[in-house]
Amino acid sequence: MLTDVQGLDPQRAARLEKVREYLEASDLSNDALEKALERERQKLLRDRRETIARTEAREATSTAREVEALARGAKWKHWITTADERLCDICAGNEADGVIPADESFSDGSMKAPAHPNCRCSVAYVTTERGRGIAEQLNERNKAETAKARAEAGK
Repeated sequence: MLTDVQGLDPQRAARLEKVREYLEASDLSNDALEKALERERQKLLRDRRETIARTEAREATSTAREVEALARGAKWKHWITTADERLCDICAGNEADGVIPADESFSDGSMKAPAHPNCRCSVAYVTTERGRGIAEQLNERNKAETAKARAEAGK
C-alpha cells in the first residue's frame, strides 16, 4: 500500500527544490536536468515510504507492548531514549518526566512511543514497587547520559 504514497512531505519537497536550484545553476540540458530531478524525487519518495513503514511498525509494536503490560498489571511507565546527538526535544522532555502512572500521558501528550516519525524511543512498563525504584534509577542514569550527549552535541 505504500506505493500509493506519491507525494513528498513538506521537508522532502523543500529538499527537492534545493536540488532543483542547484541543478538549474549547472550546465545540464533540460532533459538531463529533468532526469536528475526525477531520480532525486524517487529517492526522496522511497525515503518517505520507508519512514512511514518504520514508524507504523514501531506504533504496532508499541501498542502490543502497552496492551501486554497493562494486562499483566503495569502501574507505571517511563520513556527510554537513545542518548545521542540525534535526540529531539520532544523525546528528551518525555524522558525528563521520569516514572509516571501507566494511565497518564507523557509531557508531549503521547501515551507510548513513537512520539513522531523515525522516533527511536521506547517505553518500559513497571508492575511492582521494587520495579518502580529500579526504573527510577535507570531513568535518572538515562537522563544523565542524555544531558551529556546533548551537551556534547551543543544542543
